[in-house]
Amino acid sequence: MTERFWTPERKKDYYKLVKAREHRRKYIREYMRKERKQGNYTKKWERKKYDALYDKLVKEGKA
Repeated sequence: MTERFWTPERKKDYYKLVKAREHRRKYIREYMRKERKQGNYTKKWERKKYDALYDKLVKEGKA
């Protein structure tokens, strides 16, 4: 006969792990939101947009 996979101990450990991962995900998400608002980090598409705008201004002699 095979042993059950979800023993009470294993289930408890799994829920603890999921809770820790969710907490870390929320922390990083809020941290990055705050940092982006302050201008310390930008998303990739924002950097491309700003680089293109800067290049355009340089060509026009305004930057």
